[in-house]
Amino acid sequence: MQFFRLRKSGSDYTLVFGNKNVKKFIRMFLEEVFKELGKDVEIKENLTKLRIRI
Repeated sequence: MQFFRLRKSGSDYTLVFGNKNVKKFIRMFLEEVFKELGKDVEIKENLTKLRIRI
């Protein structure tokens, strides 16, 4: 079972999801991880995607 697909372009990452609940969980998880690491990231949400700019 695959939760998401990952695409990388430079410092941008795009995660494509098939389930909105998984997308919500992963977004919350990544926000906390990056906050604890002291990383300033931008996370944009689309209907089925999360776009992360580091």
